[in-house]
Amino acid sequence: MLAAPMRMQNLATLELGRSLQWPSGRNGPAYVVLRRDETKNEVPLEYPLPEHCLALLREYLDRYRNYATVKDREWLFLRLDGSRVPDSALRDGSTKAVARELGIAMTPHQFRHVAAAVALDVHPGALGLVRDLLGHRNIKTTSNFYAGMRTREAAREFDRILERSRTPGTKPS
Repeated sequence: MLAAPMRMQNLATLELGRSLQWPSGRNGPAYVVLRRDETKNEVPLEYPLPEHCLALLREYLDRYRNYATVKDREWLFLRLDGSRVPDSALRDGSTKAVARELGIAMTPHQFRHVAAAVALDVHPGALGLVRDLLGHRNIKTTSNFYAGMRTREAAREFDRILERSRTPGTKPS
């Protein structure tokens, strides 16, 4: 969820071969590809999945998903009878898993906020990056939600400027 910070509806409706793609086969790179008609803001999204995610994904497919009966669609998250795992069940299961493994209460949607926070911590002011990552149509939406994170980093940088100006022989920059 952190490597591809999509909304729960998109996560729950990932489909092998369509929205989850392995162009070179299962041993090659994989991508989550969401068409504009599949996203809330009608912004197409594409997330390359890092290797550590691919290893977990392959394990899930080989160890667990194999027990499900595939019906009409190749949903990533299937019940044993082949029906898609509902959004609510996926949300509850992932929230419980995070609580069990990390000891914190965190919903899948909060992973989107963590992704934004990490991106802005490394690249302060990169609201365009966050907009693209989260699929916001308007930069104003991104700014409204994440401007506080920019303020924190701006205050840290200003403090560094002031500190340099207090040191004899240095100029603020």
